Amino acid sequence: CLSLHTVFARQMLSDKTVYSCLINAALEVGDPERAMAMLHRYGSVALDTEDYILFFRTYVALNDVDSAEATFTKLGPSATTLMLNLLLLTCVNARQPERGLNCLQKAHAVERPEAKIVDVVSYNTIIKGFAQA
Repeated sequence: CLSLHTVFARQMLSDKTVYSCLINAALEVGDPERAMAMLHRYGSVALDTEDYILFFRTYVALNDVDSAEATFTKLGPSATTLMLNLLLLTCVNARQPERGLNCLQKAHAVERPEAKIVDVVSYNTIIKGFAQA
């Protein structure tokens, strides 16, 4: 399917299901740069909050802390625990545990009592980052 995308990318509709499959395929074959290149088209359609997981998975693969943090900030209190944990993993993988801790504190500030974002995995990820530093 990635070969077809290469040939027919300009003619393809910006469909979130199609691009979700393509981005996942690129990540599966170890080509996160290709996945990143497709995120713009994927994000050009109406996305539900949970659809942003693909952004975070791509950022983890690229160690792109800046994009991960910007997307998390954009989502604000609608971000999920999985999104936070992927952001923190991106920080840890990029050897930036202090930045991860800062993101964890920001997540506490925006989470709502009825919809917690931070969990035990969040803290474990940060601890792992400092242990590896």
